Amino acid sequence: MKKLRAPTRKPVVCNPIWPNVGVQSWYDGQLVEMINEAERSLRSALAYLWRDIPPLFTHDEALDIEADAAGVMYVCGNRILLMRRTDGLGWAFPGGTVEENETAEAGARREAFEETLHPCNGLLEFVSMRKRSNGILGMSKADFTFATFATEVPEEFTPTLNSEHDAFVWVTPYDAMGMELHPGLPFTLGEYARRLANDAPSSTKALQALLAKWSKQIIKRFDLASFDLANSFASRSMIATQTAMMTQLKSAGFTVAFKPTQKSMEAYKAVTAENVGLIKSIPRKWHEQIEQKVWNAVRTGSDLSKLSVDLRNTYGSTVKRAALIARDQNAKAKAVIERVRQQELGITRGIWMHSHAGKEPRPTHVEMNDKPYNLNQGMYDSDEKAYVHPGELINCRCTMRPVIEGADDNADDDEQPTNVLLGSALRNAERNKDKPRFAEMINELRELRAQRTRWRGPDELNLRADIDNFLNSEV
Repeated sequence: MKKLRAPTRKPVVCNPIWPNVGVQSWYDGQLVEMINEAERSLRSALAYLWRDIPPLFTHDEALDIEADAAGVMYVCGNRILLMRRTDGLGWAFPGGTVEENETAEAGARREAFEETLHPCNGLLEFVSMRKRSNGILGMSKADFTFATFATEVPEEFTPTLNSEHDAFVWVTPYDAMGMELHPGLPFTLGEYARRLANDAPSSTKALQALLAKWSKQIIKRFDLASFDLANSFASRSMIATQTAMMTQLKSAGFTVAFKPTQKSMEAYKAVTAENVGLIKSIPRKWHEQIEQKVWNAVRTGSDLSKLSVDLRNTYGSTVKRAALIARDQNAKAKAVIERVRQQELGITRGIWMHSHAGKEPRPTHVEMNDKPYNLNQGMYDSDEKAYVHPGELINCRCTMRPVIEGADDNADDDEQPTNVLLGSALRNAERNKDKPRFAEMINELRELRAQRTRWRGPDELNLRADIDNFLNSEV
């Protein structure tokens, strides 16, 4: 693609373009429509369940037991999660020692999360309590107790292994009996099978089964829709961004027609891939919130009426998250596509523009406003301790003004800053006279002024005079 250069030595500073509101509104609407459909199905299922079971949850006193160690059996359909221990004791459930002043249930949740990094917030069902001698885990007591709980998950997940395990597998309890199991596991699996066969139905178990089924359905629905929706969003964002860039450049005196390139298609694919992951995360995050609400209802002996209100609140927070995703990704997609196209046009410099739109703006981004930076590198953010681009960080609404360099074959861009750098530094110093960073801005302006060795034409001479007058007035 042909590199853009201004027809004179003076660079051209273009107007900024902002994320397309129409694309954001469309994306948000699509996500909320899917969430609304899922919420309606949940309310219908709860209403149906309420007709057939007592509305009051009964607290399971078995969950208040104390034990020296505890673990969690993750159950997905007819398969369970086993993890192979690195101490040679075979396959087992995630679990470990219960800490002081910690219930067995709380210890089991903590250990399960630490050893899998998968949230364990939902309903726990007591499975078994067994005694073991201290020769296995090295406990100080002659005998100690190990409690096992079970929890339903809507889909099989990949645990993050730490030094205590080197492998994992999802298997049926029947197939697990043929593996090299931890010495205490056969007893636990037997107790689990007996409980499945003999336990009477309850409102808690009925609700747990309903939520597991509902979660699987909405996760599948979002997963199936994720690619088409993300692909459509990326397409709309690319068209909107390129159209805005053509208008922006035309107003600056340049006519550009964008064609598909390898870099632009890579940017398109990156936007699609990131949004596929975010769309898939919506029902999973929602499921975690619902699990927590249901568990609180069971622990406090609440009823379905109050639980329905709590679940409605999780719907509201999910809709807000969808709005954040739409706004944040709209800004990110625009920034990524815009930067790739600018690099293809040979544009290497820009001026940061803060949006002044958020309720709690990032202080570093406010300071960056109207400051020049290198498009290939970004601008250093002291809070992030990294170079960033406008719209890159979560919920960042900043944008930029591209600088098209002048046609000066003799000038060295690295040694001779352009007028736009000097003009921007001058405006910063004038605008921030009463702020603590004023002295720093003055020094920056002086350094840039010292680097400028050649001045051409009346515009440059006028700028030099303005800078000299300003610096002399501050002496």
